[in-house]
Amino acid sequence: MANICDNKFFFSCKNNFPKYKKFFEEVIFEEENGNGEVIDEQNDGNNHHGGSIEGWFESRWNFPIEWFKSIFKEDDECYFRCLSEEYGCDYVAMNIYSNGSWRDEQCFDI
Repeated sequence: MANICDNKFFFSCKNNFPKYKKFFEEVIFEEENGNGEVIDEQNDGNNHHGGSIEGWFESRWNFPIEWFKSIFKEDDECYFRCLSEEYGCDYVAMNIYSNGSWRDEQCFDI
């Protein structure tokens, strides 16, 4: 059985919000184990072009950066941060996407 990693995230964008909302619903919350939920969701009221989502999801062992690299694009003005914790392997990390690129993963010794 795989160790389960808890991922707490915040996401916001200025455009293409429906595309990202669909990604979270269909990929993040329905991937393999399907555990996760949206805690808060806001949209800009302007045909839902911009908005934010806060929530959590589970993954195996660590943060699944491949899922997100496939969807985030430079021109969408997105911000994403995720705190991931998997205590069985002593894994605690912060991943941030901002201004069209990923920052280096910040891992913490526990």
